[in-house]
Formats: sequence, structure tokens, C-alpha cells
Amino acid sequence: MTDCKIRKATRDDVTVIADLSSALNRSEGMTEWHRPDEETLRKYFDTMDIWLAEQEGEAVGHVAGFTHFNLHGAYLRFVVSSIYVRETLRRRGVGAALLRTVLMDKKDSGIMQLAIDVRSANKEACAFYEKLGFEKREPGFFNYRLGFEKLKAFYASEGEGSNS
Repeated sequence: MTDCKIRKATRDDVTVIADLSSALNRSEGMTEWHRPDEETLRKYFDTMDIWLAEQEGEAVGHVAGFTHFNLHGAYLRFVVSSIYVRETLRRRGVGAALLRTVLMDKKDSGIMQLAIDVRSANKEACAFYEKLGFEKREPGFFNYRLGFEKLKAFYASEGEGSNS
């Protein structure tokens, strides 16, 4: 593995986290997403666990997520909401080290599952997760989301006096 130090992020790292998130969005072609707002990151910082990978004092990757209680299965799981390693350091163990850090941090917390959403077109990431032992969910499961614009429209329509 490349000589990297992995540490838990602090509020002082918000600018770096925003920069890495922006790089992730660009690398994935996510044109609808932009650089996260630092004020918003600070506001919700305590809702996430974030770790940074650093090489020679420079942030080169991150992993972020949150603990979620699965009601129907009655267990805790950690959901990785974001993982990114700069392209020049991929395939050098940085991503695996980030995920290993999450697993070790959560070892005694009762977490029974680690979950990650990945775009099916991101074959490199899929291969990476499978190499680490992750399994695809069984067929028949889909991931649905109500996007920003539709959510804003819903709230706007509810604010117009609809009480249904």
C-alpha cells in the first residue's frame, strides 16, 4: 500500500472534504452535483463519520457514512455514502485501507452490515468491492430516490394548503 495515514476528520477539514467530494462528483460525471457548500457540511457534520487518507500531509481520499438501524431486520448497519481516492493513487490499497479503518472503528459498536451503493456502470468500483468480499444484493431490489427538484416541488405543493 502507498504510505498513507488515515485519520478521523474534524470540522476543521470541511474545506478538504468539500474539495474531495467535488473531485468525486467530477470523476463520476455527476453534472447535477457541484462542490458541496461548506456551511452545510459544517451544519450536518455530526450526522456523519468521515475519515481522510493523507499522503505527505495532503488529503488524497475519504470515506464517509452513517449508522442506520434496519427496523425489519433489527440490526445496525453502516452505510458508506461516499468513498473517493484520487485517480493517481488508485489500485494502491488506499480505498481498502479506508474501508478497513471503518470496519475496525465500528467493530465494537454492534454494526452487523456495511452497505455501499455504487453505480452499475462503475465497473472498476464494482470489481474493487467484490474483491474485498462485498456481495451484490439479490435480484429484485432497486434503489429509489426522490430527487431534489421533486422533493422541492412536493414541499411547495404541501405548503399551498394541502393537508392530505
